[in-house]
Amino acid sequence: PGGWLKSPSMPGWVFRGNPSSDEISGHLHVYPLMHDLVAQTPSEKARVLRLITAITGNIVDHGLILTGVGGKKTHWGRWDPKEINDTPFWYDDRGLNSLQILAFLSSAYRLTRNATYLAVFETLVKKHGYADNVVNMKITQPGDVDSNDDGLAFDTLVCMLWSARPAAGLPSNPLFEMVRAEVEAATQRWFDIVKRQRVALWSYVYLMTFPNLEKDRPWDYRRAVSDAEWCFKTWPMDFLDWPVDNSERLDVWVNPQPNRNGAHGF
Repeated sequence: PGGWLKSPSMPGWVFRGNPSSDEISGHLHVYPLMHDLVAQTPSEKARVLRLITAITGNIVDHGLILTGVGGKKTHWGRWDPKEINDTPFWYDDRGLNSLQILAFLSSAYRLTRNATYLAVFETLVKKHGYADNVVNMKITQPGDVDSNDDGLAFDTLVCMLWSARPAAGLPSNPLFEMVRAEVEAATQRWFDIVKRQRVALWSYVYLMTFPNLEKDRPWDYRRAVSDAEWCFKTWPMDFLDWPVDNSERLDVWVNPQPNRNGAHGF
């Protein structure tokens, strides 16, 4: 069921009846940061951890499909191999959704050491090729490029990269180490395509992926830092919507092939 539904546990609140993988990524990339950096007391940390395990557990318990009210499958919350690998409809989300579920599992395992998360992670990587999917997660087919996917990818990369940090008695996270090479290759490929946009978050996640970049590739390091600084210095502080219309420009060719949203780009 879609729409907004009244909360059964919090009077006066409503919740989304058909949440998507986008929303789950937004929650699960922030909660580990809240757990480690914001929560101060054991009870606060336990509260955050309950959210992480409740969401991740729901996904795992239902075959890597997000379910809503009454156990009904949501439309966009899909990470199962049957959909991601074998259904043509999901080809453009194959890499991104593979990264998402691997990051969710790695992050939850880091804080809980739940053997189920480890087993599911290994199955996805070794049997279903999810690590290989991650390498090609950036879609470059012109009619299917969606800038929203850039934000989802870098948010999810934060979740994945943070899961490499020591926690719960683990000096390192074996799940992250299992896919480190693919995550680094995917980040490099994605950043090479989008770095011209000079978005600060993109640069910082790139630097987070390669902590030795300043030493190994000083030029790439200086470029990423400089672009992040430029972004913060030039980002508009107002909230005015300045419309831009390129349709009358003589040097712009309108692509007759519609994009994934049915609109025609330039």
